[in-house]
Amino acid sequence: MRFYYTNIKEGQTQTDPSKSLGGLIATNPVPNNDTNALFSDVSTVEGNNGAQYTIGLQLKNELEDAAGIRFWLTVPEDSICKYEVSFVSLVDGKMEVISSPQASPYYSQFFSPTSPDTALDLGDLSLNQALGIWVRRTIDTAKFTQQSSCDMLNKNFGTTTPSLEKVQFNLAWGDDAPISRILDHSFILET
Repeated sequence: MRFYYTNIKEGQTQTDPSKSLGGLIATNPVPNNDTNALFSDVSTVEGNNGAQYTIGLQLKNELEDAAGIRFWLTVPEDSICKYEVSFVSLVDGKMEVISSPQASPYYSQFFSPTSPDTALDLGDLSLNQALGIWVRRTIDTAKFTQQSSCDMLNKNFGTTTPSLEKVQFNLAWGDDAPISRILDHSFILET
């Protein structure tokens, strides 16, 4: 199972995650454990305004027929962002296209499954079959303001706080142990 970026043109690479806005599967997978693989850094303006961004990916089964696939997210407890996903069926290999990362897909319902107990049931995927997945990040203004204040104090006193959020996508099917992909999201607080 692999997550791929999306593109509006067939057979092309998507090098900018912010332009992965649905459509067809791109030729390149989302890198595992790579900073900013999904979303760019959080600016002060975005943090203060509680910005929301959505990107489109496709999950392709490249292993073997898989039955009873389950999906959940692992998000740090102190995350300044809320992460949600919406899995959608493809029509002729395509998913809906949105106009920008600030737009929302029309045919989607978003969920935030954060444990195996709340995992989404994706059903079955045959070899080389794919599903669309919308990934949404919403910045929590209160948590951002608190983190910004801590960072300003730390800057003045010479200490630092972590500025990297690791969001993990977890998949499991059958009786197999889960497969996890860590999709980092870093944020830089501009002061």
